[in-house]
Amino acid sequence: MRHNLSLDGHRFGVRPVVLEDAAAILALRLDPDLGRFLHATSPRLSDQEDWLRAYFGRAGDYYFAIVDQRSGEVAGFVGIYDVDPVSGAAEWGRWLVVRSSLAAVESAQLIHRAAFDLLNLQALYSRTVAENVRVVSFHRSMGAQLDGRLPGHVVLEGRARDSVQYRVDRHLWPSLALRLDTLARRIAKA
Repeated sequence: MRHNLSLDGHRFGVRPVVLEDAAAILALRLDPDLGRFLHATSPRLSDQEDWLRAYFGRAGDYYFAIVDQRSGEVAGFVGIYDVDPVSGAAEWGRWLVVRSSLAAVESAQLIHRAAFDLLNLQALYSRTVAENVRVVSFHRSMGAQLDGRLPGHVVLEGRARDSVQYRVDRHLWPSLALRLDTLARRIAKA
């Protein structure tokens, strides 16, 4: 949905996605390494633009561009979606970071800050294809709690694959925020 939420960090910030981001989103989704665990994507820019136009009208869906505050360049994208107004929980994902960027840690911190500080959510969870060892390891190392395995949750290239769900509840966030902030501050000096 169209929103006006932005956050600045030590080196990176997040701002709302705009239609002009379509080409950058598409390029990251079509990258063979980054797109390995994503649903197939049309290579047509017009299809990505149509997806964004539909997104702009969806409630409970917050999509962000990750911006390097030094260079002004887009370093990736991340979103919060499927907000459940009853439980106060939402999923975070659509997380793609340019391979050469140092934005991973700080963008994870920023998306959690957006969830807990700006949207006042009670929990944020992420579903990751179990074979995506790098991202699963990241969730574990940041202190997210394993919330379960989802057998056959995603079909990629015609094959059902398990996903794992990691969760951060509001009461855990302060200690995780400190850990991520320490790392983000160190990375920002690089």
